[in-house]
Amino acid sequence: MLLNREQLKKTTHTRSFYRLSMAVMRLVQALSFALVLALELSFCSPACGSTGVSQDLDYGGVPLWVNRLLGEPSVLSLRGRINRAWFRANNLNSCPDQCDCPIQWPSALYCDHRELDQVPDSLPDHTQYLFLQGNNILYVPSSVFINSTRLLWLILDHNRLQRDGLDASTLQNLTRLQHLFINHNQLAAVPSGLPSSLQQLRLAHNLITSISPGTFGNLHNLTLLLLQGNRLSVIKETDFTGLLSVNLLDLSGNNFSSFPSHLPPSTQQLYLSNNSLSGLDKNSLSGFANLR
Repeated sequence: MLLNREQLKKTTHTRSFYRLSMAVMRLVQALSFALVLALELSFCSPACGSTGVSQDLDYGGVPLWVNRLLGEPSVLSLRGRINRAWFRANNLNSCPDQCDCPIQWPSALYCDHRELDQVPDSLPDHTQYLFLQGNNILYVPSSVFINSTRLLWLILDHNRLQRDGLDASTLQNLTRLQHLFINHNQLAAVPSGLPSSLQQLRLAHNLITSISPGTFGNLHNLTLLLLQGNRLSVIKETDFTGLLSVNLLDLSGNNFSSFPSHLPPSTQQLYLSNNSLSGLDKNSLSGFANLR
């Protein structure tokens, strides 16, 4: 039966509406899935992680608070939590084969707990949050971050980084980096070439015995410094020069036999437990007007 012009127009509109409805339905389903995953990862504690993934993600013992309004991603591992094939099929952004790139956090790259011995090549240049914890990385060359100048967080906890694991030039180009976590590695010294943009530096549970002169000279924005679980025994006069804004300093579990001198006067929270302190003298806390 032939259709007149009006009937043909209605049929065409009906088909177009059906196709549009189906597209909207698929989009709603995708967004609903992403929202459920985001809520699960927002409220789930590390203890509800999947079997086989290390649950010692303490980030140095101080919680890492996430600001969703700024688009900050989940700090929990996605390993075993998502359908990788589905995400890759629905994510238009490039993603290294060894990593997960969830569509709800397009600037986050989850490469944690993959038994990697090196940082993946060709990191997307839009990456702002890079999770590399729980691998076997020994060395991070400067070339690996040449296109990653937008990085805000770099998490390298629980790897095997040693004295020469980070070149001085590796971090210098990361001029936007705010959080650098290298807890539970084998560093013998605080890395050099730290960018002035840093707000948090977490180096807990390494093998650090000393701090080189000028290491913190330009870190005026640093507010949190974790050095617990190292082998420090003395703080020299120039060791913390440049730290003008530190409010939390953790030196627990080191080798101090007396109360360390030359600490940042801006410090509000100071932790020195599990050292071999013989006691305090009357001048130990002088200059710390902000302690609480």
